[in-house]
Amino acid sequence: MRAEELRLLLERDDLVVALRDVDVPWTHLAARTGLSRQALIKRLVVSADRV
Repeated sequence: MRAEELRLLLERDDLVVALRDVDVPWTHLAARTGLSRQALIKRLVVSADRV
């Protein structure tokens, strides 16, 4: 994966984490990102492992 694409994916994951921290519903995040709730949760776990 190109560096720019990876950077954008990491930025999206960080944004999802931040929005979940302020209780934005999974359904809203799924609609905005085009990812399923399950995929978002998986990305959230991956993001947590990066920290």
